[in-house]
Order: sequence, then structure tokens, then C-alpha cells
Amino acid sequence: MGISIYGPALALNAVSGLSLPGSIIVSGFVCTFYSTIGGIKAVMWADVFQSMIMLCGFLVTAIACCIQVGGLDEVFHINARDGRDTVFDFRIDPRSQAAAGIGTSLMGLVELIAVITGVCMYAFYAGCDPVSSGKVSRADQLMVYIVVDLFENTPGVAGFIISAVFSSALSTTSSGINAIAAVVGYDVIKTQFPGIQG
Repeated sequence: MGISIYGPALALNAVSGLSLPGSIIVSGFVCTFYSTIGGIKAVMWADVFQSMIMLCGFLVTAIACCIQVGGLDEVFHINARDGRDTVFDFRIDPRSQAAAGIGTSLMGLVELIAVITGVCMYAFYAGCDPVSSGKVSRADQLMVYIVVDLFENTPGVAGFIISAVFSSALSTTSSGINAIAAVVGYDVIKTQFPGIQG
């Protein structure tokens, strides 16, 4: 769960100027608070809402990148030109075939949209790598950077997409917190203190 808190903490750090450790603490507290107060119902409804926000954020970012680059054809042309268009790998190794089959069966709409967003982001920055040029210090800051770069003159859109980054991470974390609470409550506390009700 620690890595899932790191993503929104990076986003909060980039847009608010709050230090990274402070952002981690704030993100963890917010997630723990609504998971504790609302229980499994709050976690489920928050996951539904956060999933919608996340999908919308991915789509808005992908569409904006496509428009800036010159269309979806140009996005795929840039990726093909730079050798980043290998979708299928026809190796004979049985392990890679099994992994491909599992991956294909598990790939859903969210993964497809995330991949398309990544492809569009690559095409947008094909001539200038923000990591190499020093605009961002780490590659995991690219989503936040492109959002700020694309939507700096459009009020509210950058905040919405940053909330999409938050949503994806907090959804995972809140589910984990709820699962840990259930395991500790039922498997540890109830076995050690059988008289406790609730």
C-alpha cells in the first residue's frame, strides 16, 4: 500500500508545493479517515466514483495530447518511428505465450485507456524528454508534469486530472486498509478476545 500512496503524494507535491513526506502523510490520513468512518460501503462507493474520475482523467489527457500532436494517426506514426509500437510478441517460449494469454484476458478498458494515454504522452514529448532535459527529476512525475504543461491555461482541468491520479491510488489504498481492518478484527482480535461483539 505504500507505493499506492506515493502516486497521489507526488501529485499533491507538484501542485501544492507541500513536501513529499508531508504529502504522503496527508494522503494516508485522508484515505484512512474515510475508510474508517464509512467502512466497506464508503470504500465501495468511493471506488466507483474514483474509477469514473480516473477514466475521465485518462481520456482527457489522451485527447489533449492527440490534439496537440496532430491527431491519433500522428501519435501512432511517432511511436512507430521510434520503435515503440510492439504490441504483439510472437516468441516461441511457452512462458511468454502463457503470460501473453493471461495478460490479454485480464486487459480491460482501464488498462487500454492507460496504454493509449501513455502512447499519446510519448508522442507529445517525442522531441524533448522531460527527464533528460531536467524538467522533472524522476519519470514517475511525468503524468503530473504533462497535465500541468497541457492545461496551464485552462482553469480547473489540471486540478481535475490531478484528482484522477489521486483517485486511482486512493482507491487501491482504501481497499487495502479495509481488508487489513477486517483481517485484524476477525482473525486476530476475535480469536484473542472472544467476548468482544461487533
